[in-house]
Amino acid sequence: MRDQVRQALEQLAIDYESVLAIAHSLGGIVAEEAAALYLQAELALNQRLTPLSALILLGSPRAGTGWVPNWAPAPIDELKSLKRAVETHRRRDSFMTDFVQRHCVADVRVGQVLCPVYAATATEDRWVSEFSAMFGVPTRQRQVLATSHKELVKPTEDDCEVVDWVVRVASDVADVREQWTREEGLRVSSLSGHPPEKSPTVVTEFWGDADSTEWEEAYNDVRREVSTPELAAVDRRGGDPDSRVDLLISVSNASRVIAQPEHTRTTVTAAHARRADHGGLSVGLAPVGDDAPAAGIVINGYLADLSPLPSIYVNPAINTAALRAVMTRWLLLVMERDPRSVAARNGEVQSGLGRQAGPFGSLG
Repeated sequence: MRDQVRQALEQLAIDYESVLAIAHSLGGIVAEEAAALYLQAELALNQRLTPLSALILLGSPRAGTGWVPNWAPAPIDELKSLKRAVETHRRRDSFMTDFVQRHCVADVRVGQVLCPVYAATATEDRWVSEFSAMFGVPTRQRQVLATSHKELVKPTEDDCEVVDWVVRVASDVADVREQWTREEGLRVSSLSGHPPEKSPTVVTEFWGDADSTEWEEAYNDVRREVSTPELAAVDRRGGDPDSRVDLLISVSNASRVIAQPEHTRTTVTAAHARRADHGGLSVGLAPVGDDAPAAGIVINGYLADLSPLPSIYVNPAINTAALRAVMTRWLLLVMERDPRSVAARNGEVQSGLGRQAGPFGSLG
């Protein structure tokens, strides 16, 4: 079975630029062993970034399980991996430690390959202990979910915590791979003796509440969706920290905007100050939730107390889908101004964008 999974990975690597391997229980052990074989072959070709972008293990007994004693016979090879402290575990862990960058970071030394490893365990899992499921997995890439061993891999519509977590993982991995590719290109250019050309990017920055994970994921998705080969939307954290920011996006819970006026005023004033200090900056302020229209009025009221500045937009959004649409329009508007944008040359973006009505008006 391990070899069949490895062959499947090789085929997927031909058809796709990025593949997330998600496996459950014993399937996670098989998938990790297959991934190790695949990555060994890629390392032999001096590859440090492969289409296998990450391993996500759901309730997989990386350190074995007490349900299969070491003395018990194993009719198939895969069941041997369920035993504790067996040789296959040691070989796997040795390779993953020495030759695989398991952390989700863009720091991959020569002789290593990037493949972050994530693991989730269930609070009601009677088959795999938390210790075994998390064994050898970077601390920040572990997740405990309130479910059972079986339901961990079969979430229902009412119980999608695992889906939300996987989506966040996919977004983080995509950002790190993008960062590594960009930094490696700069390194190669530097070694060749040719100064690197300025990256064709529009730089964005995201401000959010403590509970704004879903909105930041939407922000990252929108950045990737609007990016083109001619012009990419890059978050400031993934690029040069000293680069000029073209678009600042601030997203807030609408109810909190109304209930915490001093905090809201501080955020609005800080965004206004950034716009005043950087003439080319655009600022988008989006309260999200059922109270978004009322929160938008509050934000505009605070802006009215400050000196009028262009390119500050206030767009309330009832839900995340509406927020995606708002952020897409902001990004396209900023990208349209860049001469490298195909849309700017062809005039494709202007239709449907509307116009800014006054210094703090809405788009459209």
